[in-house]
Parts: sequence; structure tokens; C-alpha cells
Amino acid sequence: MELGGMGIREYMDQDPKVTLQWALRSLERALQNLDDGWAERRVRRQFHQLLLAIERDARHLVARDRVDDQTDMHDVRGVRV
Repeated sequence: MELGGMGIREYMDQDPKVTLQWALRSLERALQNLDDGWAERRVRRQFHQLLLAIERDARHLVARDRVDDQTDMHDVRGVRV
């Protein structure tokens, strides 16, 4: 996607202080100020789907980290380190 001849990555530099939590809260506040047309309802539904996907992926990452932590407690011969 191009914006005025500039690639989307170059156009949308992220502030290093921005966290996912902050970005989601800001987006949620912005969505509350939208009207109630079909496009606005669609945006709200897509935001809800995004939140569900982030929560699902976070649960998978936590579960994977737990497995990795348990694996790290054993050396390659299966002997507890």
C-alpha cells in the first residue's frame, strides 16, 4: 500500500514509547466517538475480532513459554539440571 509515493512502513513509524495496551485503549476511546452507521458498526466488529485474536495469541504464547521453561529445566539427556 502506498501513501503519496511513500511506503506504508515508512509512513507509519511507531513511537518507541507506545505499548500495545496504550494503543488498544486509544483506539477503543476513538471508536466510542464514532457515529452508528453501517461502516462504524463494521469497524467496531473488526476491532472486537482483533481483541479476541490478540487474547488468543497471548494465551498460546504463555502456554508455549511454560513448555519452554519446563524443557529448559532438563538437559539433553533428560537429567534435571
